[in-house]
Amino acid sequence: MYKKQFSILYPFLILLFVTIYLQFTKYSQLFQFFLWMGIIGICFSKRKQYLFFFSHQRKNQILLLLLSLLFILCYFLLGFFTGYQQNPYQHTFLGIFKNTIFLLVPLIGIEAIRSILINQYKQQKLLLQIILFFLFAMEIPYKTLIPSLAHRQDFFQFLAGTILPLLFNHLFASYLASKTNSFLSIPFRTFETFATFCFPILPALDWYMTGSFQMLKCLFFYLVFTYSFSKDVSSFPKQEKSFPLLTYAFVLIFATFFVCFMKGFFTYSPIAILSNSMYPTFERGDIVIVKKVDKSKLQQLPINTIIIYELNQQYITHRIVKIIHQKDHVFYLTKGDANQGPDFEKVSPTQIMGVYTCHFKYIGFPSIWFNQFFQHQTPVVEVK
Repeated sequence: MYKKQFSILYPFLILLFVTIYLQFTKYSQLFQFFLWMGIIGICFSKRKQYLFFFSHQRKNQILLLLLSLLFILCYFLLGFFTGYQQNPYQHTFLGIFKNTIFLLVPLIGIEAIRSILINQYKQQKLLLQIILFFLFAMEIPYKTLIPSLAHRQDFFQFLAGTILPLLFNHLFASYLASKTNSFLSIPFRTFETFATFCFPILPALDWYMTGSFQMLKCLFFYLVFTYSFSKDVSSFPKQEKSFPLLTYAFVLIFATFFVCFMKGFFTYSPIAILSNSMYPTFERGDIVIVKKVDKSKLQQLPINTIIIYELNQQYITHRIVKIIHQKDHVFYLTKGDANQGPDFEKVSPTQIMGVYTCHFKYIGFPSIWFNQFFQHQTPVVEVK
């Protein structure tokens, strides 16, 4: 019996290897298009009652559309903080059509399979979980994954910026499919992707912001839809409905604040101290809270101010010991409290990230260990 049930895994295993192989072929997008078009046709022919999935679940469809539009707006507004970059996709009509065909069709195929199988194998959890893992593995960009394995830092950035967001999107898509018994996960996966084809510029997000934004988006969607589903089930006691939602809301708000705080979106931001050059004011393993300074005031900092400035892609936290005026320009000479002499390089106001306000003992050690593990070296100055 189990052998018969698990025999359905063989087609998915073959499909997984085929999709991986096609990523390394010259015409990978074309081949994948025809492959997934065939799968989509089979899926809809097997479940014709889901073909017009917009004819029911009207409330959830509207909610999904509004949330998607909200997060697309938030996504592009992030560019005011991080800057914008040119869209790597062709945003002409022909380019949008091409990207829609080659990039959205695989997503539609995966979500069509997910929606059908979740409703068909709800009682066989282990089998369903294996199939869903195969669907997740089909979307991993192996052409990027394999080179990243050569360096720890590249692999971690790929893991945090690509794999984890993809996993969160798959988990919520599975949750949505299981709750609605429809293909509602298709617009969830495709709306935002389609929006990125249509604009000439995109926010310049690094791996940290890309991963954080996608994971927070999925958590927010989960919170809202959980509340929406609970309102439709009158049998749930009031306390059971409200308590977990309040907990999720608190976690989401805290996570959003933490991500923005670590990225430096606020006036204050943290930095880990990696050396003892400022002992006894603070020492290795401490977290320093940095306050941003207006550009107009950067040339008016007094002596003894502790500043955080950038030098050779590292952040150094030292004290101003001398102010140097050269023609119309101001430079600062800095020194670590524990160092015998001043630093060799003069600091210009454009290098200054902010000024020291306070510090917390020892909680910066995880950041230090993380930096040493991925940089393969022991840092000698403070690194953000």
